[in-house]
Formats: sequence, structure tokens, C-alpha cells
Amino acid sequence: MIIDIAKLDSIDMARAFVDDCEAEFRASVRGVAQYIAASEDCRAVTLAGPTCSGKTTAASILISALAEMGKKATVISIDDFYYSEDDMARLGICDFEGASAIDTEFFRKTAEQLASFSEAYLPKYDFTLRRRVSLTPHVPESNEIFIFEGIQAIYPEILSCLDSFKRVSLFICVADGVTVGDVSFSPHEMRLMRRTVRDHYHRGTDVENTMILWENVRSNEEKNIFPYVGGENMSINSLIPYEIFMVGKEFLSLSEGYPAFGPRADEVFSLRERLLKIPCRLFTHDMMPEGSLLHEFSE
Repeated sequence: MIIDIAKLDSIDMARAFVDDCEAEFRASVRGVAQYIAASEDCRAVTLAGPTCSGKTTAASILISALAEMGKKATVISIDDFYYSEDDMARLGICDFEGASAIDTEFFRKTAEQLASFSEAYLPKYDFTLRRRVSLTPHVPESNEIFIFEGIQAIYPEILSCLDSFKRVSLFICVADGVTVGDVSFSPHEMRLMRRTVRDHYHRGTDVENTMILWENVRSNEEKNIFPYVGGENMSINSLIPYEIFMVGKEFLSLSEGYPAFGPRADEVFSLRERLLKIPCRLFTHDMMPEGSLLHEFSE
């Protein structure tokens, strides 16, 4: 995606660009909702994608779009089925990104209960406390569609737990990079900036620890996610082009004073050098509409 900064030389033009980006993304998700609604007897949707692709917000937009089409949908985050930190230590699980970190026995039982219209208990996981904090009873309705979202929704170990459902599979990812003037950012770098901001505001993790985790995150993606891409029914490009100004500004603030010998310091400094070449002053947080995917990656 090439952004012509010369066409964004006023607050009104910046705001119009934000609105256009948001409308384009929502239109793409609505198209996916139409496909789901037209899929006969569909009772489940898997929404997979690598870290910080915007799965949570995309699922929320899907719910609203499906409701307009007369379909009730409920999101079930696979993240809520993580083992607690204590259980992971007890079981000797070190890879937080892999399928082994998910309590697949509990997940399978829950999915089978929902598929058979039986009462199930849906968990809630607190990433700050690193444990499950609640279980909420849920009785499926006859016309209810369940959206199972998470990076794990493409793992064979997870998909095998959903064999009781007729389902549609979706894949969401930042599919394009961004170029502003002579400065470019790859799709992976866009997600790294998103991850840095999200971890700080929503998971209590500082920039250094995010950089430590990033190598394992990317390794897991190459091993367990991207090899399976291509078999899904539909895909969503979650790039919101104006995010280079919004999320980029947040990244600059959070990474200010980053230690020269910190984890992945060369990468951090390279991102900072390029971001500092981009004029961001016209883009302010209040331009981001309610319900924007980018709220996942902001304060």
C-alpha cells in the first residue's frame, strides 16, 4: 500500500483518509459475513491468523454484520482455553504459542457440547494473572453460529476438536506492507508494532519483553500457521493503512530510550529511524472511530 503524503496535508484530508480506510475494511468483513450467511447449515466459523491480525475486532464486526442478516453469532476465543501458568509449569510446557499450551481436552468437550445443543461452560482467561478466572454457562440456540477465533484456529490439533460442526474457515492477516514517501514497512513489521503497543496497554508487557517473545512468535507462525494457509474458505486483509501514523506514533513513544544492547535493538532502532521520517502530527487518536480494529492496538 503506497500512501501519498502530499494528499494528506490538512486535518480534514487526514480524517477523510481514516474514514476511507475504515469503510474499506468493514466492507471486506461484511462480504465475508454474506458468505457465511449463505453457507447452508453452517454452525461454526474458525477465524485464524497470526498474532495481532485483528481477530478479536474482526469477529465483533462479523457478529454485527451477521445480526443484520438475521443470524446470531457468538465468539469463543481459543485463548480462553490456555492452561494456567502453574499448569503449564507442572506439565513442562514452555511454548506459549503452540497447541500444547491449549487445554484441548476441555476445548473438545466444550465444542461437542455446543454442537449437540447442550449446556457448556465457557472460560475466561486473564493474561495479566495468567490463569482462567471464570466459567460462564451457555446453552446454544437453534440458529446460533459460533466463531472460534485465535491463532490456534488453523492448528490441526484444534480443528480436530471441531469435527462435530459444519463450519466455514477464515484467515485474517496483515497481507500488505505500507510505503510512505521513500520509507517502507513490511507486513511483519506492521504486526510487530501492533504487538508492542497491545502488549504494553493490554497485557502489561514492556517493549523489551515483547522483543524477547517476538522470535518465538515468528518461529511458531512459520512452523504452525503459514504452512496451513490456503485451505480456508475466505481471507481478510486486516491492514488499516492509516495505522502507520497512529500505531507508529505509539510505538515511537513506547520505544523511546530503548537500550542500545536490548533484545532486537537493531530492529527497534530501524523502525524508529523510519517512523521519525513520517509526518504524523495531523493524525490524532480521536479520529479513530468507535469499534475500529486499531483499538486493539492503542491505549
